[in-house]
Amino acid sequence: WLGTHHAMSERFLADALAAAGIARDRLVLSLANNHVLDQGIAGFVETLAALDRLGIRTIGTVAGGPVQSHAAGSLTIGFAAFTLWRNTDTAPFEERISMQTAEWPRDAMSGVDLTCAVPHWDWEFRHFPRKATRALARLLADKGAGLIVGHHAHVVQPIERIGRGVTAYR
Repeated sequence: WLGTHHAMSERFLADALAAAGIARDRLVLSLANNHVLDQGIAGFVETLAALDRLGIRTIGTVAGGPVQSHAAGSLTIGFAAFTLWRNTDTAPFEERISMQTAEWPRDAMSGVDLTCAVPHWDWEFRHFPRKATRALARLLADKGAGLIVGHHAHVVQPIERIGRGVTAYR
């Protein structure tokens, strides 16, 4: 698969978003996932540049910091995206992609109305989150995440309230 392009060129993405009527300036895309370096470091750099040219905001990179704030109308949302999975050697991955679970400092959330954690977690093709995943969700909620939107399972998983927040394990 390495070096193979899968129709996700900059032009394809721009056309697909336009056809769906999705405004690019309203998008926030997490790059914290196990496939982000599948095309190597050059592919990662090219992806960042293409998304920047398209005006699509990204989260989940080391360069972006542990919590990245974005305005949404009158609200400021702080996104904390990270992955627990990688498909490549540790060093090149951890230099670029956030793998920090709930280690953001409190001051990183100053001026934020809602903190949204976006974890790439849990095992694939399991309809219910593991005990460790639920424990991490509780930790994220305790750290101030009011909304937790997980991804990686490739199947629908439960949604539950934790304290005053909502967790979609998905």
